[in-house]
Order: sequence, then C-alpha cells, then structure tokens
Amino acid sequence: MKTKGMNEKQFLALLQKVLPKAVADAHLASAIYDEVAKEFRLVKNLESLEKFCETGALPNAEPETVAELQSELAAQFGEANVAITPDESGAGVAVEIVLPDRTVSSRVKVDAAAALTESGLKRHYKAPEALKTLRAVASVLEPELAEATV
Repeated sequence: MKTKGMNEKQFLALLQKVLPKAVADAHLASAIYDEVAKEFRLVKNLESLEKFCETGALPNAEPETVAELQSELAAQFGEANVAITPDESGAGVAVEIVLPDRTVSSRVKVDAAAALTESGLKRHYKAPEALKTLRAVASVLEPELAEATV
C-alpha cells in the first residue's frame, strides 16, 4: 500500500496530539508547537516567494509598485528583514530576505505584459495556502495555540 507524505495540517495535528504526552510542561509544549508552526509558515512563504520570482512579474519599477511589493513581503517576513532594490535598467528588482539563520536573495522581473491577466493587474505576491491550513488547524486546538498561529 502506497501512502503519500503528511501535509502540514496532518503533521501539526499529530504534533498537537503527541506533544502533551512527551512534554509534561504545557507551556513548553505550546512553545514547541508555536515554533514548528512558525517555521512551516516561513518555509511556505519562501516557497511562494520563489515561485513568484520564477513565474511572476511586476508591471513596472515605479516607486509605488516597489513600495507595494515591499509592504506585501514585509507583512510575511517582517519589515526589517526585507530589502528591495530596483535595477538601474528597470528590468527587475532585487529582493533580499534576511532571516536569523539565512539570507535569501532573488530577483523579480519587470514585465507589464506578464503582470496582466484578462481581468486586470495580478496581485504582486500572495501569501501561501499554508496560512489557511494553519488557521484551520489552530481553530480546532486550544485557544492559546489558535491565537499564536494566526
């Protein structure tokens, strides 16, 4: 019988189930859960950013557009952790995310045609589905854990 790997929701539910059995201190168990959930969010946010850098584009390199991208990324990674620098040629913007254990550098191209859809302008960067998953898991957990994951 073949089985697929666990998804985030399943893993976090399993972690929530076993932590109280393995760790007698409820606050320690909660802290461990919170850090694992935080790392899941970070990994998913980085994956989403990488995908956007590979396939997405900004419509232009105007200061307002760059500021909007900066704001969206700052909401996911923290304002002090995000640096965006437009290329001198205007063909793209360099994105740098500084995390405690690593620095992620990438580039977003500027292409008005690639940034448009039939209904108008695409949103620059969108948060990953993992946040919805974490909120769903958190909603069935203890209230203090639910507050920590949203």
